[in-house]
Amino acid sequence: MAAKHQMKNRKLSVQALEARNMFAGNVFANLVGTTLAVGGDAQDNQMEIEEIAPNTIEVRGLMGTTINGAATQIFAANLIENVSVRTAAGNDQVFIKNLSLTDTPNGNLKVVTDIGDDAVHMKNVSTTQSIGIDTGDHNDLVRVFRVGTDGTWSTNSGNGHDRVAMHIVKASDMTVDMMDGHDKLRISVAKTVNDLTVDTGTENDFVKIEQVRIGNDLHVRTDSGTDRVFIQQSVAGNDVGVDTGDDADEVHFRMVHARRDVFAKTGTGDDLLVMHRVKAHGQILVGMDSGDDQAYIMQSKANDVYVDTADGNDNVYMDQVFADTATGNLHVYLGAGADVFQISNSDAANPFFDGGADDDILYDALNGFGMASVFSINFEAIL
Repeated sequence: MAAKHQMKNRKLSVQALEARNMFAGNVFANLVGTTLAVGGDAQDNQMEIEEIAPNTIEVRGLMGTTINGAATQIFAANLIENVSVRTAAGNDQVFIKNLSLTDTPNGNLKVVTDIGDDAVHMKNVSTTQSIGIDTGDHNDLVRVFRVGTDGTWSTNSGNGHDRVAMHIVKASDMTVDMMDGHDKLRISVAKTVNDLTVDTGTENDFVKIEQVRIGNDLHVRTDSGTDRVFIQQSVAGNDVGVDTGDDADEVHFRMVHARRDVFAKTGTGDDLLVMHRVKAHGQILVGMDSGDDQAYIMQSKANDVYVDTADGNDNVYMDQVFADTATGNLHVYLGAGADVFQISNSDAANPFFDGGADDDILYDALNGFGMASVFSINFEAIL
């Protein structure tokens, strides 16, 4: 008898895989004297640190990270002055919120995340003496909101393509050092008693600083690379200055007020400078070095205004630019190259415009000192 073969319908099912946490590891935390020390391991740690009551701080592990082997741990003392966080290699995330180290003049917060693609987030944090953030090398993220110290604040994001965003912040002195890499920095609604200093290192960087009040100097340096810098709605007690190094850069000043000088150095390369509603009690100084540069200066005022675009085919446009009408200099030097210069509705005690070598064009217009051509040399065409 022939064997019969039966076809059975088989139901397909999907077996759930074991869930895996992208973040893990164990964080060691202990309270010694008035210092809470938190240290990570070589895995990808994720933790949250929050002051839940005066001098009572909870350290929570997130996404599988444990704190001294547990999910969370609370540290309490009569006084906690310092919090120090140090993670090892790995892609770590540190969240700090609602922390006040202000009971004594010795309140310090320090976060060091070592090598890896790390992230540091702070919200509603204040100290009396210092804040320090050091994310080490690789591509890091720093975001802070409503954070301040009565002392110094330093942020170092190391080499890598980093992003730093700071909103509603204050310090006595503030420095941001992003080192090499394609970096992005935004600082808004900030106040310092003394200086704000920014250095983004080499490669192609973006810097935007707005609504800041600086007691002394605001200085931004981006080094070589194709950089873009925006400073707007800001006031400094001394100088506001930007140095973008070499390569093709953009610098924008809008509604900037310095009680001493405003300066821009763009180095070699085909650069763009825009100044709109800039006021300096001392000097406006522009140095653009060699390259085919463009400078647009409008509705700006200083005791003296000096613009030097060096060699290259440059284009300079000025409208409503005022130097002191009793003693002030308004000088423009275009260097060698086929340059174009136009100035209108402006005034100064001592205007002087030099087109430099090669075929240059002056668009003549009436100013407070008279026609620009009267105070010009080395322009082959006057239109």
